[in-house]
Amino acid sequence: MTRKQTRERRKALFTRGESNAKTRKGIKLANVDTLILHLAPANEAGVGNVCASASPGCLAGCLYRAGRAGILKAGEKTNPILERRKARTREYFANPVAFVDALDREIQSAKTRRARTGRDFVVRINGTSDLPKVALELASRHPDVTLYDYTKHARPWERVRANYKLTFSRTEANEAACFDALAHGVNVAIVFDTKRGQTLPATYYGIPVVDGDVTDLRFLDPTGVVVGLRAKGKLKGDRTGFVVRVATLPANVCPSASQGCRPMDLMDAGRGAA
Repeated sequence: MTRKQTRERRKALFTRGESNAKTRKGIKLANVDTLILHLAPANEAGVGNVCASASPGCLAGCLYRAGRAGILKAGEKTNPILERRKARTREYFANPVAFVDALDREIQSAKTRRARTGRDFVVRINGTSDLPKVALELASRHPDVTLYDYTKHARPWERVRANYKLTFSRTEANEAACFDALAHGVNVAIVFDTKRGQTLPATYYGIPVVDGDVTDLRFLDPTGVVVGLRAKGKLKGDRTGFVVRVATLPANVCPSASQGCRPMDLMDAGRGAA
């Protein structure tokens, strides 16, 4: 990489896929790069809340400081990565229109790079935020680019577009909204206490579970599934209910065949009915 390219990377708002352990898997799996925007979550930057629907459990276990972002020198509470994320967040609140325009230009540059290299790319606006207006604006400007996000804002199906796929995230406080999302064709991400290397539960209240740790490319998931994730970092010690404890799940949410088992309605599942 040339010095000019290095400077451009440092100034860029998006982080490239190879810089993130999760999105790097997309390159190996499908030769697809990911542009991901990392802001300072919630009100971490002190200028406004970028995660308005975050629950206490979500905030307590946020992976904002995961990976290199969590490496601190002795006696220090921050590092250049965290400070850059705060700076981006302040830039957004200072001038949202200019910020979106800057993201737009980076996506356009990625298109030029795609034409030159042949490697496709996708965009995740909300790596550590939940700003639907930003994502929808960029999805509208770039109908030939695939965007995807996780969200905790209710009624996610209203924000899905042909080129913008959403996965709703379960918290300790939005179980009913999860089944509502599934009923409207939006997958739901659930964090389980399943340890690394162990198999996730096959179903969640009768809904198939796919392994979301294999890749971050959520737009490749089939519709009508739970995206299972394993608790990482501070979430391993969660006591809020944000992380689902597999041992507490019903062994069977449907009567046996001899009792005339019927397919479970999603809303029944949400009420815990059998």
